[in-house]
Amino acid sequence: SAIPLPTAKETSDPEFLKKYLADPRVQAERKTSRFFNGESDSRGNILVAEVPPGEYDLFVYAFNKNTQDAHGIPTFETGAVRVIVPASPAKGQLNIGELELHPPTE
Repeated sequence: SAIPLPTAKETSDPEFLKKYLADPRVQAERKTSRFFNGESDSRGNILVAEVPPGEYDLFVYAFNKNTQDAHGIPTFETGAVRVIVPASPAKGQLNIGELELHPPTE
């Protein structure tokens, strides 16, 4: 079963994060996960380079650097979508459409 991601409040608690990251299920998932970082351009496109063909879950965290929560963490919204990167063509762009962002749940 999928491991629930920590809430925004939990991520600000060092003791919670220590326990969460020590969970054998979390450690196993981290060993099999592949991470790719991307950036957004001025039109809102997400650019991620050198992604091999395969099926991925794309998680997006959009931080607002101008506002912070009660713990001093920049506020953010998040969204997710399943993406299939085809083997052919080997290079190019993949349009995944619009990604709906939501505030994290507490």
